[in-house]
Amino acid sequence: MATLDCDVVVVGLGNAAQAAAASAHEAGAKVIVLEKAPEKKRGGNTWFSHGAQFRHYHNGIPDVKPLLPHVPESEWEKIDLPPYTKDDFYADIMRVTRGRSVPELAELLVNESYPTVRWMRESGIQWEILYTDAKPEGGRFRWHHGSSFIHSKDGGAGLVDMWHRILQSKGIEVRYENGAVRFITDEKNAVRGVVVQTPEGLAEIRCKGRIVAADRAGCDLIVAQGIEAGGHVRGKIGLLALLGQVLPAVRVPVVAAGGIGTGRAMAAALASGASAVRVGTRFVAAEESDAHPSYVKKLISAEAKDTVLTEAFSANWPNAPHRVLRSSLEAAQKLQGDVVGERAYAWEPNVRVPVPRFTSLVPLKTHTGEIDAMPHWAGESVEGVTKIQPARDIVRELAGEAEELLRRWSAPSGNGRRPNHP
Repeated sequence: MATLDCDVVVVGLGNAAQAAAASAHEAGAKVIVLEKAPEKKRGGNTWFSHGAQFRHYHNGIPDVKPLLPHVPESEWEKIDLPPYTKDDFYADIMRVTRGRSVPELAELLVNESYPTVRWMRESGIQWEILYTDAKPEGGRFRWHHGSSFIHSKDGGAGLVDMWHRILQSKGIEVRYENGAVRFITDEKNAVRGVVVQTPEGLAEIRCKGRIVAADRAGCDLIVAQGIEAGGHVRGKIGLLALLGQVLPAVRVPVVAAGGIGTGRAMAAALASGASAVRVGTRFVAAEESDAHPSYVKKLISAEAKDTVLTEAFSANWPNAPHRVLRSSLEAAQKLQGDVVGERAYAWEPNVRVPVPRFTSLVPLKTHTGEIDAMPHWAGESVEGVTKIQPARDIVRELAGEAEELLRRWSAPSGNGRRPNHP
């Protein structure tokens, strides 16, 4: 079986795939793109996306002008385009999905929407004004609030062709009639490549680990999350063992996450070489937190052994392991019915909506119902949660204890050796 090596393998040749290939190449990675179809039928579903509309936040005409440099000023004078802010975009996502979108992913989509379409324009994608979404009014064109304003030239087919020319100009290798058959994984189930069905038979394309790819893709920092973390967990091994793998492999700062709820744990991560730490569970009990009082009370009385890693609360986010208090899982399993309570929309506090059983939404102060049967995110650092405190006091406590321990650990004893301080 033939074997090839690269930094990044991209499977597919639609808009998302070609954008990913171009971005990775810009970051200095060696990229191979696999397309199962022959060259004349490239593009996947993007080819059939009539209009290829791209919604993004903006503050009106001043923001969209750079996307359309070929549009004359006389045409802009006939256009009325109200601003569409980040808050507007986020609220629309939550409204049409009835609050079921994952907040973190929705925020990521919103925040990156305008930078992405601008980057695509700078990369060579040509946008056009989407007049079909406008309402003609007295010789002018007005877009309703939230209507899409741009689409790619010549629709989906045009978008595929423009990306094709961009990839060719960058010298990115595209292998047509090469279909991915299965992933190649290591002993820890990390993806290290793909087995490909080519016209000549099977071949292996091996790529660097995702951590190295993130470094080369231009990330400013990397968060290394251990399996001890609360909430959604991608980690597979303990934090210290993970830092031992990540730190030698990258050049950017590494933020340690998972199981850090005391100054001692913070000091241990920093002493291992992490540049910073990420703390979650402790701040659920901060005075500024919106967590439900019952949830906070359970955290204060819990120990590390009271947490469990599960996929039970995945009704709206499947295949996403998470760590919760075992008591909340048991309560949800015992509960009869499909609804555990109600909650309010952040943007419409007077509107109450049901909370499905086994959804990933944590209980907030506005939630009512069977609070104990809602997911109580908690990391193994939960023993560090002993009381409700202002967030500033939590930071001072963690930093102060860590600083003192690091100072003591690094101070030589009278015999010139570093003491074995507790």
